[in-house]
Amino acid sequence: MGMDYRYLLYFERSAQTDVLERLGEIAAPANDGPTTLVLPDRTVELPFPPWIDTGSTIRWDDPDPTWEFMTTLCFEPDEEIEDYLDRLRFTPTEGDPFHDERGRAQIGIIYLTVHR
Repeated sequence: MGMDYRYLLYFERSAQTDVLERLGEIAAPANDGPTTLVLPDRTVELPFPPWIDTGSTIRWDDPDPTWEFMTTLCFEPDEEIEDYLDRLRFTPTEGDPFHDERGRAQIGIIYLTVHR
């Protein structure tokens, strides 16, 4: 059992794409594949899968009031993060499921809702 937290962050609509792209830079790649965001001038691949009723391809002018995603964020490891990950290792595993190819620690599951 984990703890649930909710953060409400507000951005101008014009900044939402930039925020999603920057979040994608620290997100672990999705096993289920990325979400494609079709903008008026380009297409962006977001490395987190859609969740609930959000499709794997969404358009910027989509009339849905929210987009739902699920992601895991990656952080540069420090002593506290490594201690936390050591407590998660109940049994030895082959490979390291807690670090990405760049050595960043993968922490938690984030349920991300973008209100449009």
